[in-house]
Amino acid sequence: MVLISHIQVFYLHTSFDMIHVILNVFFPLVSIILFIILVPILSLFDLMKFCYKSVYPEQLAGKVILITGASTGIGEQMAIEFAKEGACLALVARRERQLSRVAQYASAIGSPNVVVIPADVSKYDECNRLVDQTIKHFGRLLNVKWSEPSRSSINDNDVGVELQMREKFVYAPFSSIQHLSVS
Repeated sequence: MVLISHIQVFYLHTSFDMIHVILNVFFPLVSIILFIILVPILSLFDLMKFCYKSVYPEQLAGKVILITGASTGIGEQMAIEFAKEGACLALVARRERQLSRVAQYASAIGSPNVVVIPADVSKYDECNRLVDQTIKHFGRLLNVKWSEPSRSSINDNDVGVELQMREKFVYAPFSSIQHLSVS
């Protein structure tokens, strides 16, 4: 059994008081001061960024954008919006017929060049193929928009299938990183 002297108990007591003062007085005071100083600065920065992007919007005309899941849903809407801006599109999905319909519409509303690539992004080899095919067709790749598979085809009780899909879905972005260019 270890005996603790009165001096050691006093020392422990004073050190706990010091920690108490730091956590309950100093940190809240510093947090409030930083909040008062940083929130207006960050808000001003966000306002300046918004104004800049409003005056000088990103020009997408002629830029190459690869969109997965482009046959329906969010991917289809992204393709339509980028086509309106005049971007060159590489559209990827498993359903080729629906993908061709989206590609025809994108060409009709302003996309100068659209390539249709039927592929399943849950397969590593197909991810590499679709990126290579896009590079071969356009000569470059600027931006990649990966649409995650929808939950509509998955039962709510089948969590294992969804986790497996999420693991395979990671292949797609990594296969395109080396080809992305900045402009």
